[in-house]
Amino acid sequence: MHEVLARYPETDAVLAASDLVASGPLDTLCTAGRKVPAEVAIVGLDDLTVALSTQAPLSSMRQFGRGRGREFVSALLRAVDAREHFLRRVVLAAELVVGESSAGVPTGRR
Repeated sequence: MHEVLARYPETDAVLAASDLVASGPLDTLCTAGRKVPAEVAIVGLDDLTVALSTQAPLSSMRQFGRGRGREFVSALLRAVDAREHFLRRVVLAAELVVGESSAGVPTGRR
């Protein structure tokens, strides 16, 4: 995140691969004096418990695990059977859980 801020000081949003990954940039931004969410919005992925324990509770995309696991196993079995690489587009259901890190109106968490 330090390098991103140095190269792109106008950064106004961060989408992280997971809530755990998002907690690092959140800490870095706060230490650098950037205001979250007023100057930079942060959204994580997975809606994990860590999303509630960060300096500003994270907004997060909640994914539904069963569908994700089922699609992964299906793709893996196809790849093993075909013994070749293939490209497949999969769209899975997700829900935005709004926390304080993205300036939205917080929604409830389970």
